[in-house]
Amino acid sequence: AYIDPVPFARERAPETLRLVVQGGSTAAGFPYGRWAGLAGMLDARLEGADLDRPTEVIPTALASVNSYTLLDLLHGALRKSPVKYDLVAVHLDQMQPGYEGAPLEAWLKEKAAVLAGGAPSESLADLARPDQIQRLQRQNQANRQRGATETVTTSITGFKISARSPVRIAAQVAMTYSDELKTSGGKVLSSTPEMTLRNTYIFGRQNGSWQLVAYKPTAKN
Repeated sequence: AYIDPVPFARERAPETLRLVVQGGSTAAGFPYGRWAGLAGMLDARLEGADLDRPTEVIPTALASVNSYTLLDLLHGALRKSPVKYDLVAVHLDQMQPGYEGAPLEAWLKEKAAVLAGGAPSESLADLARPDQIQRLQRQNQANRQRGATETVTTSITGFKISARSPVRIAAQVAMTYSDELKTSGGKVLSSTPEMTLRNTYIFGRQNGSWQLVAYKPTAKN
């Protein structure tokens, strides 16, 4: 079990702090397990808070439910509760297989490997359409002509679907970005300090998998 089962009294003692955790798969402990999931993080935070009174955490999370289901459950509980309580809602994006941003994560990783002078660990043709691959190849060739390699660091911080069909997804993506172009001798030719980019990415489904079709820079700061 991801959360150790411990009996608790039906009636809460006046001096006891009681937290009830409701949620979906992530709150239930999937896919991270005991210490990397919500249970482990909450356990560490409570221990670090050094509370001076007994604390109980009651997990009521369950997998495969959406926010609307949880909202109905919580509103129903609030109406029936004999005591007043606060609701605190958070969203934890699992970014597990099936997460729509996974194809973009994979493409950015392999793109960075190519620009750094290495070889991709996955076939680029499985991740992007020919136009995007050719664009990457031209960028890499231009760097090589200057005797340089490029270190690109990205991290997706937001991923929101703006349009979807069975064969097409458009997403508004926020990410942190930085790069450094330098020669084999270590001379820095150019660099971009870390910034936040907000781009629109288009994905197409082909042969059962999603591929990057195009992207359009929308903003940076």
